Amino acid sequence: MKKTILALTFAVVSLPAFANHPIARTTVVATADHPVAMAAATSGNGAHPVERGAVIASSDHPAEMAVATGGGAHPVARTAVVAQSDNPVAAAVVTGH
Repeated sequence: MKKTILALTFAVVSLPAFANHPIARTTVVATADHPVAMAAATSGNGAHPVERGAVIASSDHPAEMAVATGGGAHPVARTAVVAQSDNPVAAAVVTGH
């Protein structure tokens, strides 16, 4: 739990600068419990990388959340819909652009 909180805190502080700082991004990805999802979250494709990283890091299904929040106009709102759905896969498809 401490590792997750520490990685999340570091990610929240550093995420906006990751596109131009590959070493900082590599550190966060390497220390994350779900490195593939965190790599996707910090890739700079989202409009709100800090919120997206926090949502993915705290998700029960980080890979699905990374996909659900990628490239949309409102990734955080879409994530909330997907996360609260009884069928998150279907919700991700329906809310996809």
